Amino acid sequence: MAPDCSKLPSPIPDGPTGHRHLTEAETEAVSEQTLSKEQRILRVLRKVLANIVKDTTPPPGMLHPLSESTRHDIRDLFGLIAEREAELADEAGHGARNEKPYFVDAPRKSTVVKLHRPAKGDKSE
Repeated sequence: MAPDCSKLPSPIPDGPTGHRHLTEAETEAVSEQTLSKEQRILRVLRKVLANIVKDTTPPPGMLHPLSESTRHDIRDLFGLIAEREAELADEAGHGARNEKPYFVDAPRKSTVVKLHRPAKGDKSE
């Protein structure tokens, strides 16, 4: 079932590419419509767990309020969430799991530079 994008604003030319990036709220709305219930549960669980970690992390030099075993369990839970999300992405045919949206014509952040060595007998510098 295709997501209902009728409530989203139409693309407005913006900049040299002629495309406007969706706001975070717009991206979230489209994403939530296309995700399964299990995927939505995993996403919310990951966000809540990350917020708990942020809220309980003390400043440097202070003792952590959570025990070492609890912190280890949280790390394990993040790993399990990531594994299940990867399994669901593979089942859905999203092998590379490129979850972050991008435009094909958007400028790349890096450029491949081909390097070559001069021949051994070449003395020119």
